[in-house]
Amino acid sequence: MRASPNRSVVCRQPVFISLILLALFMAILLAGAGLRRARLNRSGQAAYPAEGLAINFLDVGQGAATLLSYGNEHFLIDSGDAAQFPGLWAQLAPKLQGELKVILATHYDADHIGGLASLLEQVRPQLLLGPDYAGDTETYQELQTAMLALQLQLTVPDRGYRFSLGRAEVQLLVPPAYDYQDDNDCSLAAMITLDSIRILIMGDQSSQREAELIAEGRDLKADVLLLAHHGSAYSSSAAFLAAVRPTFAVISCGQANDYGHPAAQTLERLAGQGVRLFRTDLQGAVYCMSDGQKLYWDKTPIELPEQAETVFSRRTLDIGGISGYNIIRGLIR
Repeated sequence: MRASPNRSVVCRQPVFISLILLALFMAILLAGAGLRRARLNRSGQAAYPAEGLAINFLDVGQGAATLLSYGNEHFLIDSGDAAQFPGLWAQLAPKLQGELKVILATHYDADHIGGLASLLEQVRPQLLLGPDYAGDTETYQELQTAMLALQLQLTVPDRGYRFSLGRAEVQLLVPPAYDYQDDNDCSLAAMITLDSIRILIMGDQSSQREAELIAEGRDLKADVLLLAHHGSAYSSSAAFLAAVRPTFAVISCGQANDYGHPAAQTLERLAGQGVRLFRTDLQGAVYCMSDGQKLYWDKTPIELPEQAETVFSRRTLDIGGISGYNIIRGLIR
């Protein structure tokens, strides 16, 4: 490979008392899991912090697209499949009131860059980043044609490449070379840090590339992990999850997709490490905001069947000074 160019029931009193006791038990269980509900504001709505890093795991079916925003600065990672572009744009347009600072194409598979050519016709980023190899698909050629017509250049980041997003810092995890047999392993990843909170966004890396990241001695610890390759059995190895030690994970995939994503083995590995999971195929777009100390979510994590209360209790000892997580029902932008 060579360098490329240019998502009311009435009860009897004993039953009522039992319900109260059950509610108290559930509240204690959630507290033990490092979760607590946000306080309501005067309008009766749960409130996000006045300022912070917003993370939108967008719903693009069988694909991936993640928008990170700090104030009026926006950073988009991938753009889903071309057929999903109308839905992608419907999710992005209300949010891009400010400046689209950076677009990152993790790699050149259609389910990650298929919507990019159409997106570039709607909004022009300051910087377009991507890996240093040439795709051999029609989708890749369409992107090259759009870039040429719009006079946009693709920037290939060096290893250790960093940039700021408001108060947050973004560091790209770049492979040492682009000579992998599987183009998925050419994927770029992004580690986003805001004070004590870290979010790791993967591409389609296999367990081979994950092992290389571990061997490189990188600090991979992250509070939130977007799993590689939509929860494939061949990614998110036990060793990699142990290195990242995420409290929360997100899988971006489509309903009843032809690939069987996420794989049962991957779900078992997540359950074994007590990770709380969100899935776009079951929950739609997932929104999260951080003030640098806590994470505020718009949805409740999916409890995996294999997970036990003792697993969650053990993980609360490992949250690294984060005082709590807030589950906020109802998406507030």
